[in-house]
Amino acid sequence: MVRKYPDAAMISDLISKGAIKVQSLASAGFSSPISLHQGEEEALLLAMKLGRSLFATDEGKAIKAARFLRLPFIVTPKIVVELFRLKRISSKKAQGAPEKLDKIGRYSPEIIADALVSLMEEKDGKTDNHKDT
Repeated sequence: MVRKYPDAAMISDLISKGAIKVQSLASAGFSSPISLHQGEEEALLLAMKLGRSLFATDEGKAIKAARFLRLPFIVTPKIVVELFRLKRISSKKAQGAPEKLDKIGRYSPEIIADALVSLMEEKDGKTDNHKDT
């Protein structure tokens, strides 16, 4: 499993340390308004079940479903900014993450630029906390 999913070892370790809690779900007739993979559908269901939770995804269809269901969500560039704001990662790591995401090509140049600007604002102490996701 670790070969196919390299993050599996890290996730397994975090589960064993209690940093991640595993919950079982029964779909209870839930059907997403958009065709999703099982994992994204279950994550949406869990976010709805838990309430007051933030749905983290980079999957375009899952983002559309979250918007449709009016579930708050966050994407990786915003997670990087938030981790930096909370002083969980260094400025160097934070600055490098959007650059890596840009190379992967999953995000538009505007999203990458917004993340970099937000990081600079956080670093300089000038934040705009009224932005979406």
